[in-house]
Amino acid sequence: MLKDKLLRQSKGILNTRILRSKLNERQVRKLLGGMWFRVSVLLILIAIIVRSFFWQPFAIPSQSMLPTVMAGDYIFADKSVYGYNRHTLPFSPGWFSNSMKESAIKRGDVIVFRGKDNRDYIKRIIGMPGDRLQMVAGALHIDGLAVKKQRVTDMIIAESDNSPCLLASETREKTGKLGAICRYPQYKETLPGDISYMTLDLSTTSLYDTSKLVMVPPGQYYVMGDNRDFSLDSRDSGQDGVPDLVALDHIIGKADTVVLSSDGSDAWLDALRGDRYLKPLNE
Repeated sequence: MLKDKLLRQSKGILNTRILRSKLNERQVRKLLGGMWFRVSVLLILIAIIVRSFFWQPFAIPSQSMLPTVMAGDYIFADKSVYGYNRHTLPFSPGWFSNSMKESAIKRGDVIVFRGKDNRDYIKRIIGMPGDRLQMVAGALHIDGLAVKKQRVTDMIIAESDNSPCLLASETREKTGKLGAICRYPQYKETLPGDISYMTLDLSTTSLYDTSKLVMVPPGQYYVMGDNRDFSLDSRDSGQDGVPDLVALDHIIGKADTVVLSSDGSDAWLDALRGDRYLKPLNE
């Protein structure tokens, strides 16, 4: 009898401990679940704030900014450096009055801006308010003076899914049974203020090698792609003669860094261009 009583007591104590253990496990799970939910919400809010006011990511689909930016690059644009406007937040709700700082915008900056078609573009600022600009036989002129343009080593890139060779009959070179490279004439251009960068000029007879003379009005900027023969930009004056300039309140931010780059092929890991990681765009 005594043994049976002691056995029942020990079983009762064991069952109680098991029940308490299960209760504690449920409490821990509940606590962890609530904690992870709060952490997730916090991380989402931080990401929204960072994207909206500091660095916004952009995917580059075209080759208009070669050699500086490649198709398949993923970049960050710094929104804080110029200030904020109606295009700062996604979908352009217009919640902010224009606080753009014109003094922060410099000739030669690579910028991301909202176009008249409500799409985002990346180009380089070439002309400032008050400048007179014109392309004459492939040479950029600012206030009547030709900008220094020096031929340098050709740009050579591997042909890929998102970067087919432009003017392939002239620039494409086979490297094997399955591969090819693109060889592009490259130039170092130097703007007033000793601001230098690389450009491509594949043809001497392209549509915009000669353009109309444009006087840049206040609050507007003359932009061009570094790939001069394959960029629609401020050289296109349109039928009414009004140049396609970029208004101050359409500038989203200053292109800052390439964070990731892919050649667009299906083999994702093989497609990554490791040499472009964390590459600064405004040096």
